[in-house]
Amino acid sequence: MIRAFTWGTFNILHDGHREFLQNIQLICNEIHIVLIPDTEVFKNKNYIPLNWSTRKANIEKFGSLNHIRCIIHYDSYNLGLKSLLKFKPDFFLLGYDQKTIWEKRLKSVFVENDLNTEIIRLKEFAQGVHCAHFRR
Repeated sequence: MIRAFTWGTFNILHDGHREFLQNIQLICNEIHIVLIPDTEVFKNKNYIPLNWSTRKANIEKFGSLNHIRCIIHYDSYNLGLKSLLKFKPDFFLLGYDQKTIWEKRLKSVFVENDLNTEIIRLKEFAQGVHCAHFRR
């Protein structure tokens, strides 16, 4: 079993998310999505997302993860990524646009907990245009 993790808000699902989720199927048999809680989204991105339950339901009905097991976790960066430590993934997948201070912390968590987890950054989508550009 090849296990991967990713994290994100997945607030408004779009073609970039679809491609991201389809690429995940090429890498693993099981994906764990750490779906960031509403309060953390607001604190880190300064906007109010769809509520967590709605975002989770949207991912579940998105239809891009038919061939692998998908587990969605309520967890966050600041909660210590308990899910990550429990399931010990082979890969942690980041979107091309996920260049945050958390990547450095994530690498430290791997080292501190003796995880052999490799970070993979998935390819850029739509010449780098991201929905966050429209929120500004």
